Amino acid sequence: MSDTSEITTGCLVHYDSRHIQVRADFMGLCQYNRDQYREQRKKEPNQECMAKILRLLETLTDHARTEWKLKTMRAEEKGLAKPKEPEHYLIDLSNGGIVNLIYKTFGESTVRNSLNYLGAIGYIGTSQEKKNAIPSIWLEQDYVQSLLKLQAQVILAGYEFRPPSKIATPPLILKSQRKKGKRTHACQLSVFLLIAKDYRKRAREKRMRSRRSRCRSPNHSNLFRLLSWKRLLHRLFFLLPQRMVCSRAPWR
Repeated sequence: MSDTSEITTGCLVHYDSRHIQVRADFMGLCQYNRDQYREQRKKEPNQECMAKILRLLETLTDHARTEWKLKTMRAEEKGLAKPKEPEHYLIDLSNGGIVNLIYKTFGESTVRNSLNYLGAIGYIGTSQEKKNAIPSIWLEQDYVQSLLKLQAQVILAGYEFRPPSKIATPPLILKSQRKKGKRTHACQLSVFLLIAKDYRKRAREKRMRSRRSRCRSPNHSNLFRLLSWKRLLHRLFFLLPQRMVCSRAPWR
């Protein structure tokens, strides 16, 4: 077998393997309208910073979930009752701790603004017992997962993905719906309704632009195409019967 190590090795050798990922799908989920912060730039979040925070919370949630699974296995081996899976995996993190975990690529003010925006659109949740205590942060797994799935479907269909903005809490999730399947279905339905509304609006604008361009063309063969089905049915079933009734009126 030939030795290909000289071909596959990189040009540099890294002695520190620590790194932070910036995932492209998270960058797509963290798009926002900069015009909303035109007059308040100090409160503006950062798209890359939000993507890094989501990736960080994903990793920490995976670690917390692994610890819960190990506790469940140990309890099962000892014959004890299995601990219930928590609804949210709480992670105690301060703004300064996040700055250190993302290797100080962003300052504390940018991290704070990004956390506030992520909480406003429903990607994460936060709780704080006391004013000076370290807040607990958790990832809204069902909601973010439904968005990731919808993002892949929209891009695969050839459209541009635009995430919903400024949602106070994940919509259509009721307190009575505690089962995981119901929560996921409700999340997917709510996200689909939010983004489908935007796509319908864009499709309507595209049809209006195409109609205006047809009206400008001097070709008379396009006149029939200008008549939509709605106008055609209106003529057949509304205007035509009225004319027939008016023509028969003198003979009644």
